[in-house]
Amino acid sequence: IMRMMMEEVIQFWDVFEQGFRIKQEGEADIEIHHLIWADNMILIGQSQQDLQRMVDEITHQIHRTGFKWKPSSLETMTGGRLRKQKVTITTTNEDGTILQFQQRQQIQMLGVLLDGEGNSYVSQRFRFRQAEKLFWKHVKLLKGKGRVQERMLAWDQAMVSTATYGSGDWAITKEMLESTRRWENHYLRKILRGVFRYI
Repeated sequence: IMRMMMEEVIQFWDVFEQGFRIKQEGEADIEIHHLIWADNMILIGQSQQDLQRMVDEITHQIHRTGFKWKPSSLETMTGGRLRKQKVTITTTNEDGTILQFQQRQQIQMLGVLLDGEGNSYVSQRFRFRQAEKLFWKHVKLLKGKGRVQERMLAWDQAMVSTATYGSGDWAITKEMLESTRRWENHYLRKILRGVFRYI
């Protein structure tokens, strides 16, 4: 429904080259101006003016079709050369109520917390939580009296592979490496307690 409602505006953006352009040597440029999933939309622009214009065009369509803005979902985040710039984007509901987008340092998108530098945080923590569920599901095997080699094999094949699934998309930072080491040491201590005094 969202896609159908926005079709006219999206075509307009395509024609007037709204959004962000990624140049590719020897190939056609890639233009990105929005992402849609369910009833959520992310707008991508190169300036406050671009974003305000896009919001105004969407607002017109929303009023035409009887939809309303959800105030708690109106957020903006800047990156690149605009990362430290204050951005003010406003819109209105059909009754004339003025709504302002809240500028954030981080925005959650599809379960991943992103910041203006392109780092992702929730992705890593989400994977760690999934691995933790596996730990408690197989706790008897991982903390049992079986051979250390078998327990470490289970650790590697179950928990490590689950925790690092999709890690190729992580923006690796010093903080992320440190949190990974802490997570790893925490569970290795649980698994190997009684085998080694210290690890």
